[in-house]
Amino acid sequence: MKKKPFLLPLLLVIAFQVQSSNFVIEKKYQFTVNARGEKIFSFDVPAGAKSVRAVISNHTQMVNLTIYGPTNEKLTQTTTWSFISNWKDPLKCSTNVTSQERSKPGAWSVKVEGAVHVGKLNEIHEVSGLLTIFIDTDGSVSQNLNTKIEKKTTSLPFEVKYDFLIGARELKDYIINVPEGAKRIRAVISNHTEMINLSIYGPTILRLGQTTTWSYLSNWKDPLKSSANIANNPRQGPGSWTVKIEGSVHIGKLDKIKNISGTLTIFVE
Repeated sequence: MKKKPFLLPLLLVIAFQVQSSNFVIEKKYQFTVNARGEKIFSFDVPAGAKSVRAVISNHTQMVNLTIYGPTNEKLTQTTTWSFISNWKDPLKCSTNVTSQERSKPGAWSVKVEGAVHVGKLNEIHEVSGLLTIFIDTDGSVSQNLNTKIEKKTTSLPFEVKYDFLIGARELKDYIINVPEGAKRIRAVISNHTEMINLSIYGPTILRLGQTTTWSYLSNWKDPLKSSANIANNPRQGPGSWTVKIEGSVHIGKLDKIKNISGTLTIFVE
């Protein structure tokens, strides 16, 4: 009986040490994608991170969820198709951060993909929901609250690169976190197999830059470039920016050309 009072203080100390040595960076994104479309969310995984978790909740239809490391290699994936009877439950995906090239700290991304059944595409045209990304750290990233960790500055300049495949007239969004101190964002499409449009949107979803291969048909295979300045105002300030690509295959060729591939490179300077 005399030993029992010592157990409770010991347990409390252990719980406190675990909480005080771990910090979680949390990023939230409200999204809407086409019924079979996709969006890619880019984010920085800092040194000291231990794992990355992605959760989709409040989704209106079935979706797929994938996490990619800094080499753009798929690290883990899950889908609501695997449990159709309860597809409305939160969809979760996670992976460890290691010292290997494919999973080390750096520029990571999460892909959200609409998975509406093909038989319902004439009724359901889009899927919305909430994506939350958790980055578990060892506590060395910051000693501040999570809301302040979110504002951690990414080393500038940096670039992210995506190899893409889209439908002949399909839209695809790439969401990238622009940190404090950035001055300019540039997007370049190269090695594209057909004509395409390119747009840049600021954090208020106002279009700030646009270009298209339709404006110079004779040399549409040349790299397509668009850029925008980052300024100290809500529509151009740091935050979540969006680069949108759109297939623009001529309507008369849609029976022959079904998709477009290429490489999108985003530079933040």
